[in-house]
Amino acid sequence: MSDLKNVPRAPATLQMSYVDYQQTSIYGVNVYTFYVRCNQYYPLPIEANVRLPSELAKPYISMRETLVKEPHMFFFKNGGINVIANNVKIDKSKNKVTLDFKENYGVLNGGHTQQAIIDARDSEDYIDDTAIVRVEVLEWRDRTDDDLALLAAAKNLSSNVKPTSIANKRGYFDTLKKCLDGKYEKNIEWIENEEIDGDKFSSTKLIALLTLFDGENFSSRDHPLAAANASGSVFKSWIKSCDEGTPKLTKVFPLVNDILDLYEHICSTFNKNLGLGFVIRKQIKNVQDKDKHTPFTRQSIDFILPEQVIIPIMSSFRADLEEFDNTYRWVVEPKKLFDIVKKDLFKAVGNFLDKNDINRMSKDPTIWENLYMKVQLEVINAKRS
Repeated sequence: MSDLKNVPRAPATLQMSYVDYQQTSIYGVNVYTFYVRCNQYYPLPIEANVRLPSELAKPYISMRETLVKEPHMFFFKNGGINVIANNVKIDKSKNKVTLDFKENYGVLNGGHTQQAIIDARDSEDYIDDTAIVRVEVLEWRDRTDDDLALLAAAKNLSSNVKPTSIANKRGYFDTLKKCLDGKYEKNIEWIENEEIDGDKFSSTKLIALLTLFDGENFSSRDHPLAAANASGSVFKSWIKSCDEGTPKLTKVFPLVNDILDLYEHICSTFNKNLGLGFVIRKQIKNVQDKDKHTPFTRQSIDFILPEQVIIPIMSSFRADLEEFDNTYRWVVEPKKLFDIVKKDLFKAVGNFLDKNDINRMSKDPTIWENLYMKVQLEVINAKRS
């Protein structure tokens, strides 16, 4: 696939040749439909789209094939490209249009179409003059960012856009991103098909992890089991709260770096000074690949601890939080606390796994409460000392 860095970024002013065009006005918004030869198509900014194109997507593969083998059928088989621009200026004498894009404007829908055209044109594939693409442009002046986000999401709903891409376009991650250290933020996949140098960590999983520390909606007896078993529904619930103007987890966001640090610490050190009794269990895999590491800071991993165990243990550290100045803070530094209480935690886990399948570990509130109480007891002792 062509390097997305070669695609212009908004704000930008670009010119494109067209074969023909139509113009109408709907509720005061000018709508233009340009018919453009694919071999003369100029790439447009894609910031307005809710997701990035992928060469692995079935539509992309099909488009490339049509462009090469049936260029005259491309117009009829393809839905075209939807674009939002701040200003449209047409030069009828030269059959050229100048499009002005302000920040976050550009391709709303049809990113895969644009990418297929660019890649086919820039490769050894030949696109003849019969390949035509429809480019619909909305002259979207003086509209809010919320209008743009909702429009972009609606334009893409027909092709199963992931909720994470919609949340990112609506700006729901913005506060969280500001709290994240760069070493963590760079590996989070905020939108579909985002190119990341290293291991990807989904934003859905991140929200699920943060939910484990939601002291407003969970307690010592009520635990966020869904974060372990239905992270997608947890994410949708979070989006709904944002849509309604009462976003969850705002008190937890400032702790996000500590939470991810704790996650990696547990994954990379749980077996240290624990003895062989736990790690020789069939549920614990001895790492054969010596390059196995944590996703963010690449700490070496010797044994793989299943998520069914990690999530309930992480949730138990909600007992280490206290409310302060309308947010949360730790009573005891969480990694230090984990090292202190680790043996008690894994003794409880081992006893549970002696009698139950590991998949029940993430669904049984009894073991979650047991782990929570062990952390809570250590925190109480720390407060007394």
